[in-house]
Amino acid sequence: MLNRISKSFHVVLVAMATIAVALVAGREYVNRTETRQIVIAGGAANSEAFVLMQALKAVTEKYYPRFQIQVHETSGTKENVDALNRGEAQLATAQADGLGHANAETVAVLYDDVFQILAHKDRNIQQFADLKGKRIAVPVAGGQKDTFLYVADHYGLSESDFTFVGPSDESADLAYVKNDADAVFRVRALHNASTARLAASGISVVVPIEQAAALHLDYPGWSPTIIPQGAFVGRPAVPEADTITVSAPRFLVARRGTDYDLVFAVTQVLMEHRQDLLAAIPETQSAVQPLAANAQPPNPRVGLGSAIHPAARDYYDRTRVPWVARFADWVGALVGLAALAALWSLALRKRRRILQSANAVQFRQRAAALIEEARTASKGRELQAISGELISLVPRAVEGLDERQLSDADLQTVRALAQFGLEVVRERMRGDEPPESAPESDPVAASNGEETRGSWWKFRRRR
Repeated sequence: MLNRISKSFHVVLVAMATIAVALVAGREYVNRTETRQIVIAGGAANSEAFVLMQALKAVTEKYYPRFQIQVHETSGTKENVDALNRGEAQLATAQADGLGHANAETVAVLYDDVFQILAHKDRNIQQFADLKGKRIAVPVAGGQKDTFLYVADHYGLSESDFTFVGPSDESADLAYVKNDADAVFRVRALHNASTARLAASGISVVVPIEQAAALHLDYPGWSPTIIPQGAFVGRPAVPEADTITVSAPRFLVARRGTDYDLVFAVTQVLMEHRQDLLAAIPETQSAVQPLAANAQPPNPRVGLGSAIHPAARDYYDRTRVPWVARFADWVGALVGLAALAALWSLALRKRRRILQSANAVQFRQRAAALIEEARTASKGRELQAISGELISLVPRAVEGLDERQLSDADLQTVRALAQFGLEVVRERMRGDEPPESAPESDPVAASNGEETRGSWWKFRRRR
């Protein structure tokens, strides 16, 4: 039993390797085909990020139906980051200044948020420092209030220098319209619907943040930008002139370790299906539609964004790497299959040689037994029976060769032993002493190195 196992050991090893590869391949197939439930922390329901994530959900599910996506409403970046850190969301929208302690990797830059300050015309607010002591309409939940305080700190102001009104965007806007707030602060994309309505009401001026370049030194994720003249209303123009302020990129980020295929699919949708994204944004949110074309690769050398997710990085780099790298999975699979095929070929060849050796041993042992019987047989009838069996050995060996149960060398050995045995039988029938020992190899093959399967029949004709 142990001998049989040892003879098949190499086949067993290759079989185990094949099973292991099959299990890994099966698991990978299941991972790539099973339905996955995905959560995106999208932000406030009326925010551009939330609307864009709803469109991303629709288009991603269209092209990759195995991903079932839910977009959760949140208060903003802080809650989004918390959801990522707790594992309650796989993707989230976030501003760069909120990613400091996030367990996240960047997927794409969705668009730029712009710091927008509107103030009542009759409040004589012409610059950020004039906001001291004023009532500021800004949602207390989310990151907008924190951002306002970062800017205030740069001007030497603190939270106690302001009165904040409005727990949400809607209540803050209402307070501003009802004169319960002197100014409103928003970190939103330009053309944000609610900000545009406030600007178009005729009661507001746009307040600049003149030290935007200096703020960039304090917060590298922020950059100086311009709100163009007439960005909100063309006539009369609001703002009345180009107004300097600050912008911050709005990122789509993934929890570190999020499924590679999901992130690659989402990145591909953002970059290659912009028209589909635009079509998925309802007409009632027409201000968000231009943002569908704004997604771009993150620049790890600029700002404080997180490291790029490996799947997103592979997507962005696909045009710069060799073609083999683009199809690494397929190439790896083909190489693996080729290696397995080679191993199986070697193992089966080894196994066949072991079986051939075992069969050759049986032939040699039987031939040796017949030769010994021919030496001791005393009757002509017994010698004739021995001769007949010796003659039958070679056709059986030829049949074994045809069925690959014996090798050419084994056939030559069997033929030589059979020939020697027949010589013994012939000598015994003449009454002579039989040869002392059997030849170690086929004398014909040893003399000229040529041997064919027809040699036995030539031997028969010579007799």
